[in-house]
Amino acid sequence: SVGSYCVFGLYSGWQPLFRVPTGLSLPHLLDHGWFVVLGVAAGLVAVLEPVVFYGVRDLFRRLRVPAFLKPAIGGLAVGLIALVAPQVMAGGYGWMQAANIAPVDTPCSTRSVRGKDCPRNIAP
Repeated sequence: SVGSYCVFGLYSGWQPLFRVPTGLSLPHLLDHGWFVVLGVAAGLVAVLEPVVFYGVRDLFRRLRVPAFLKPAIGGLAVGLIALVAPQVMAGGYGWMQAANIAPVDTPCSTRSVRGKDCPRNIAP
């Protein structure tokens, strides 16, 4: 990743990747409880991810279609997901920058995790 950033910096400049607003303050001590909740949720997703991955792999192994059609079926599935949640098609850096610049409300963040779109227009 260091080499990649060096090449990136040579072509686009050495400014930080993300703009962080000034005047940020540390959260109140009680707000750290939400970080515990986020950590537990991330742990559950980490446990669920290999289960889903290997389940999809086994499903594709059981499909009785020619092997050359399997990537097309996977691409169609990803395209259908992208119709509902277009933010899955990018690396997520635009969404992280949007969250840094403008505060993201909790219901909007929750909808994004569930694959729903937020009511406001955020360009990734």
